[in-house]
Amino acid sequence: FSTNIDTFSEIGAIKLLAGLILEEDLDANIRCGSSEVIGTSSSRYVGIEDVAGKPKLYRNTTGAGGAWADIIAAYIPATAEWINDAIGHKGKLYVITQGTASATTFAVFKCDADGTNQVDQTAAIATAMGWTAVESGTAAFVEGNVLYVAVQQFATSKFGIAKTADNGTTWTKVIEFAAADSIPSFAVVAG
Repeated sequence: FSTNIDTFSEIGAIKLLAGLILEEDLDANIRCGSSEVIGTSSSRYVGIEDVAGKPKLYRNTTGAGGAWADIIAAYIPATAEWINDAIGHKGKLYVITQGTASATTFAVFKCDADGTNQVDQTAAIATAMGWTAVESGTAAFVEGNVLYVAVQQFATSKFGIAKTADNGTTWTKVIEFAAADSIPSFAVVAG
């Protein structure tokens, strides 16, 4: 194995650990994590469960031993229960949240790498799906130039996948299911 790879500065690099590094300053169960390059910013993100009425999305830009800061506390609604995914796409961070049955906003939103300049995508995705509301986002995946998100509507037990190729300006329904299960993760396979 190579010893010249730094896993904190080379996104996607693999390095064998000599020991376990513990981060003990997060205040709830971790639901997702990702390492993203958004514009010129390289960051690590960790999404956690509802704490004091809201989930948190922590960001670290300095690597091991660096500070983690919540970047969404100011605007995430109390109807969001936890962060399911955080993924970079076309210079923005897309955040996918699990909501309550009364959630109608911020199931899917995009923002800058530091959490600023939020744009809620929930209503636009509901329109694309032909639903009255999207109450949760469950997963996200980028394939080339296209972002796919898995979403659900609790009241009708509908689940589906929507996509955007223009950074959220337009959303299109890919597929819809009427079932009792969600879409916890997925991958788009060409061919």
